[in-house]
Amino acid sequence: MFIEPPVITSLDNTDEGIVINWRACAGAEKYRIYYYGSKGWTKMAETTETSFLDTDVRSGYHYTYTVRCVDGNGDFVTGFNSEGWTNTFIEPPVITSLDCLENGIQISWKPCEGAEKYRIYYYGSKGWTKMAETTETTFLDTDVRSGNHYTYTVRCISADSSRFTSSHNSGKKVLYITPPVISSIENTDEGAKITWDPVNGADFYRIYYKNSDGGWTRLAS
Repeated sequence: MFIEPPVITSLDNTDEGIVINWRACAGAEKYRIYYYGSKGWTKMAETTETSFLDTDVRSGYHYTYTVRCVDGNGDFVTGFNSEGWTNTFIEPPVITSLDCLENGIQISWKPCEGAEKYRIYYYGSKGWTKMAETTETTFLDTDVRSGNHYTYTVRCISADSSRFTSSHNSGKKVLYITPPVISSIENTDEGAKITWDPVNGADFYRIYYKNSDGGWTRLAS
């Protein structure tokens, strides 16, 4: 019985590694997965499924795979694509900080080896929603209001924005609070009276003064 060689349909980057997917071959009992390394094609695993997760990968590296059908005794029953299918593994971006600034929330993440572009998402009533794309590793979200929580994640995409090149993490959350703005400083009999506008979401305020060497010193809370 003729069995056509397996065709890999996708190589998907996930949090855990590269998922190799291929078409089911009519009559196949088992599939053997190979990777191409310094010694040529090397057996990696066997399965009766049509997908396999390679966890032994590093971000920014290229990996080439092929699949071949075998029978119950482990004998080959098909040929294989000798060129294989190649994929660059890129790990999901990790957000390192969400900084509340006067004009919004600055999202910062670690650069991913091999990434061409990043897409930033926020989590809203409709789930994850695309917000912006950039080749940088920071983005400023200016559409925020003091006292509200905001959740973000970042995903790698191709340079032409046509496909994802990484998965994404579960997201990072922050409560945005606008920095207080001092509205007046008055000289009184007892000293300088500092007044500022109330900030929505603030639990308390900490006051600082600038000392002679230009640094800020805590005065009171």
